[in-house]
Amino acid sequence: TGLQLFLGTGRVAQSWLFFQGYSEIFAGYKMYVAYLITHFVVIFIIFAVILTTIGQDVIREGSKVDDQAQSLSMLLFSSWDYTINSQDAIKKQEKSTCSNFKDLLC
Repeated sequence: TGLQLFLGTGRVAQSWLFFQGYSEIFAGYKMYVAYLITHFVVIFIIFAVILTTIGQDVIREGSKVDDQAQSLSMLLFSSWDYTINSQDAIKKQEKSTCSNFKDLLC
């Protein structure tokens, strides 16, 4: 069951996929250390692959900033005036913001 998988008991404890299935020392290796080091190595490899991919993208594309995306986020997060109280002014602000979005997207 899921609980046995989480706790490492039952048939999971005898599985070779988990270090509990091995004796404490197996073929001259301390299994709990090997199990821990394996996790760290895998995490390090994944981290290195991600950094390499990011580095290749920066070299290939450069560190260009997409002006349209920057304009859209500026419009989205800074265009609303929170001091407006009247319904008429709110409607005008909504229409103005919508038309500004349309202009940026076209």
